[in-house]
Amino acid sequence: MEIKEAFWEKRNLGIDVCEIIISKSDTEEKISNNLDKLKSNFKYLVAKVPINNIDSLFLLQRKNFKFIEQIFICSHNLNEPNFSSLQKRVLDHVGHEIMKKSEKKELQNFILDGLFKEDRISLDSHFKKDLSNKRYLGLIEDEISQGAEIYSLTFKGKTSGFFVARELENRILFASIGGIYPKFQGFGLGLGLNYQEIILARNHNLRKVRTIYSSNNIGASSVHHQLAYDIENQYYVLIKHVP
Repeated sequence: MEIKEAFWEKRNLGIDVCEIIISKSDTEEKISNNLDKLKSNFKYLVAKVPINNIDSLFLLQRKNFKFIEQIFICSHNLNEPNFSSLQKRVLDHVGHEIMKKSEKKELQNFILDGLFKEDRISLDSHFKKDLSNKRYLGLIEDEISQGAEIYSLTFKGKTSGFFVARELENRILFASIGGIYPKFQGFGLGLGLNYQEIILARNHNLRKVRTIYSSNNIGASSVHHQLAYDIENQYYVLIKHVP
């Protein structure tokens, strides 16, 4: 069991946040004792529980934690997916390029206007809506500080979205955040976005793409299924607001 102060979330949310990572070997007694010893300054607790660890899940619920999402960590081996003729016609017009400096202000505005609506912060009525938007800007800055690039997604030569990606050890591309701009939504470009991440990894002679998404994002779930991503890991996320 790992307990740590999530300082990056304090920057994003303006309150003291504690992240609790539970392992399969943790006993109920150990979990309960450690939770009882948490510092009183924490106002938002986030617990991550391994999939199928139901006893730990129930224990947290008895301690007034609330289930909010399930996280999927996925990977793709870069083999060419099977596309329908309609999908191919759309994908033929989709591309990517490193985002120009002049486009980054537009990206920021889209995010601040509420581009993301399915993360656990935006769905939680305890938080103001703009906190989720600002949090995404912070998450992108964190990725850039670790060597990530922001890429523009293009459709018929027009910027239609973005994604953020960086290379990890063992020739893995980690594609952490991405989205389709409002006026391009509804055209199936989510598939194109994830496919461009696969193409980017191939172009850099990497061996796989790793992604992460929430069970609250049904669109991401559908796209990962269509592209035949493998699920590497899953965990439950529970939260608790402390008065």
